Amino acid sequence: MLRDDASDTTELADAFVTLAVHASIACADVICIARLGRYSPSGNHAESIKLLQAADTDAAKHLRLLSIKTKAGYTHRPVSNDDIATALGAFRALLELARSAR
Repeated sequence: MLRDDASDTTELADAFVTLAVHASIACADVICIARLGRYSPSGNHAESIKLLQAADTDAAKHLRLLSIKTKAGYTHRPVSNDDIATALGAFRALLELARSAR
């Protein structure tokens, strides 16, 4: 529902991207736990990416959305429609990978 109302001209766009980023991080944690038996609890993005690369190199490429987390959550600049599409695509891909992780 939030995605339907999100655009680069609304405040909801930043909220949508922030939620997609957090959900994607949770998916990455599931993949790491399923494949490696651990996840990165530190909050360090570089560490999380490195660990996910060890678990699934294809999945790790989707964490590029971490680069828009700061823009969405901590700046006055609104996210763009491209940022929204990137966040949604990464989330969907990571969700599918998390669902099938073993």
